[in-house]
Amino acid sequence: MRFSRKGENCNASLKAPLNNPNGMCGGYSNIIFLREVKTTMSNCNKESKVRKNSCFSLFSITLFLCCPLLFIIGCSKKASEASANVLLITIDTLRADHLGCYDYFRKTSPNIDHFASTGVLFEHAYCQMPTTGPSHASIFSSNYPRRLGLLKNGWVLSSQYPTLAENLKKNGYVTSAFVSSFTLDPQFGLARGFDEYDAKFSSQGSSGGSDFDWEGQHVEGGFDQRGDVTTLKAINWIQKHRKEKFFLWVHYFDPHSPYTPPKPYADDFLKETRTPLDQEIANYDGEILFVDVQVGKLLNYFKDESLDSKTLIIITSDHGEGLGQHNWMRHGRNVYDELTRILLLMRFPDVIPVNLRLNHIVQGIDIAPTILDLLKIKKEKSFQGQSLLPIVFDPKKASNQIAFLERRLYEDLVGQKFGIRKGGLKYIWAPEEGTEELYDLTKDSRELLNKAQWEPELTKKLNHAIQVWRQEQETGYQRERQTIDDKIKKKLKSLGYID
Repeated sequence: MRFSRKGENCNASLKAPLNNPNGMCGGYSNIIFLREVKTTMSNCNKESKVRKNSCFSLFSITLFLCCPLLFIIGCSKKASEASANVLLITIDTLRADHLGCYDYFRKTSPNIDHFASTGVLFEHAYCQMPTTGPSHASIFSSNYPRRLGLLKNGWVLSSQYPTLAENLKKNGYVTSAFVSSFTLDPQFGLARGFDEYDAKFSSQGSSGGSDFDWEGQHVEGGFDQRGDVTTLKAINWIQKHRKEKFFLWVHYFDPHSPYTPPKPYADDFLKETRTPLDQEIANYDGEILFVDVQVGKLLNYFKDESLDSKTLIIITSDHGEGLGQHNWMRHGRNVYDELTRILLLMRFPDVIPVNLRLNHIVQGIDIAPTILDLLKIKKEKSFQGQSLLPIVFDPKKASNQIAFLERRLYEDLVGQKFGIRKGGLKYIWAPEEGTEELYDLTKDSRELLNKAQWEPELTKKLNHAIQVWRQEQETGYQRERQTIDDKIKKKLKSLGYID
């Protein structure tokens, strides 16, 4: 398993408990310290009995003086974790492979790239469904969309599934969310647990129109808002609550179509274009650069206010974007990597390692359990995800190495489509269409060579894994959902959310 971590290792000296550049918890440093003392004793044993007695006295004095210090360090570490703030940034429609930290050729993400170098980057993170509403519901509830019975935008997250925000609120956190799209409106269930949930947008600058009716309720303002507006709202909120223990969720919508970045963010990229598709991708990359600047402003505010050192920060996306691959421009319709592979970055100074890249396969449903684990808070029994801390603190540790994927329901498509990423393999199954696809991503990262017909036994085994998983998730499938009137259908269709 490939991984790298820059910076010093914990050095084996008496300073180890106080000088811990890799950010491991106090307990790890204490073990190193005591191991060194033990080594010193072993060396002393080779000397004369007089020297041995002297060394023993020295050891006793050192241990007597330092043990309280070690205890204090360990306790203060636990205290800092328990009182830490949490900032969760989700970026809509952002492909991981269009960021510099994921080896993209354009300079679309200088701020996000720098952030990645100060924490942990997960190379192979996957969303559960490449659609905004279901994907965010999975992140906050740590459940697959099929278990939630939430297979389209506009369907409601049932109150029977506790969310990350509800858990943090009952553990003493002030909670707030600033979202940038009507697809995450409070009525769809994600506002539970938030003291404040800002989802009202001005019609000025909205890409999806304004003033429409939804289920008999008049929605004033626009469908979405630009990232600079969201950033300003979030910073204004932090100014009022910076002295409290808070959980802040900031959602950016900008990379979503239509790709209309403010000037001059796409200008340099457009100079390199030759075809209409090139221009679309250049504008998409311009949207990423714009949102990267907003992320940078938010992170710099945390730094300027000395909040970054006591804040766990997670940056992720809800799904990717097709951009012409596999004959699809947007998202939602399939489960290839360009739609389902997401960025996932994590930073918690002095607690988790820095500049660490992990090759393990992880999922969006793992985010909430990881946050709670870092904060020493018990996770909800309903959570299906797992904490990522074991592989963060021990990258050589084996993990589940599996991710399940599913496309959302479509009115113009018959049946469903599922996917599984297991190790270096990706298997896609559309039972009603009668199609199976098998890819070796270690040699075919763009999923172009279907090997299903050449690997019948392997294909059968992965198909069985999906069927077992599917049966386990069926409990929530027939869930009540919102109906959509004709006016809102037109607006959602313009954004590619419905057909």
